[in-house]
Amino acid sequence: MENYKRRIGAIVQEARTRQNMTQSQLAEALGTSQSAINRIEKGGQNVSLEMLARIGEVLSSEIISLNSTTSANLRINGGKRLSGSIDVKTSKNAAVALLCAALLNKGTTTLRKVAHI
Repeated sequence: MENYKRRIGAIVQEARTRQNMTQSQLAEALGTSQSAINRIEKGGQNVSLEMLARIGEVLSSEIISLNSTTSANLRINGGKRLSGSIDVKTSKNAAVALLCAALLNKGTTTLRKVAHI
């Protein structure tokens, strides 16, 4: 039953590292201690929904979703240089994802052989 705390901790740690933040920086932004963040990430601390919401705001990441009837099909995090290629066969949802990702690109984006939407 305590496994959920470790899973939440792993999600918080992943979101924090994705933002290139230290535990101390996150703690300062939340008004708590670095040791509390360490306990959260290791699954050793109960975390309130309010704290999860605050963590999500600081890290610009949805830590928990309260609406279980819909699922997130697409999540794009900005601030990273985009490059490379993707092969898309038929999925219109994938085409939308590529268009959204292209919005983050400061340079020219060329989409080829993408489903018409």
